[in-house]
Amino acid sequence: NGYPIGDAVGKLTLDRSNYNILIDADFTEGEKQVAHMDGLVETMGEKRWGLDIYPDSISVAFINHWTSGFITDIAGRAFGEVHVFGKDKCTWVTANAYADSVGLTIPFTGCRYYVSDSVFLDSTAVVFPAMTLHDEEGNELFLDGRLEHNEYFADFKFNIFAQPKNALVFNLPYKQGEMLSGKTYASGEV
Repeated sequence: NGYPIGDAVGKLTLDRSNYNILIDADFTEGEKQVAHMDGLVETMGEKRWGLDIYPDSISVAFINHWTSGFITDIAGRAFGEVHVFGKDKCTWVTANAYADSVGLTIPFTGCRYYVSDSVFLDSTAVVFPAMTLHDEEGNELFLDGRLEHNEYFADFKFNIFAQPKNALVFNLPYKQGEMLSGKTYASGEV
């Protein structure tokens, strides 16, 4: 998707007893290992496949591919466990990850936020329980919720509880012809 996660060195092995392909790979950025992956591809029967990925300080920029309509400029590192699996042309993802110093921008509001916290993903939602974000001025914003999607990371729906503490919630510079501009801070519960 245009966001490489590193160079891969891997080994594919054919299990002659069932003709499954076994995968074992390491991803590196320069000399540093950033992820390990193992997996299985069935070549007979139901032709299921699965990859277990263990990121260790991997760039999260690849997420921009799926969120460009409502969240942009995602940058930072993550580690945890990711399981990507499927059958035929269907693919599902589950994950338990820790976002480490991740920054993201909400284009509609012009605000950039930073987070170091846990994120969970299942086949229909991204879940962020009791997450603390900071705006670009260091003010806190607590979030708890779900970003639901169909099984293919489309048709997004939000169910979010937010509690800003004098946090920046709107930050758009003046532009000729635009209806809205300025800075807005908020406190309370949404």
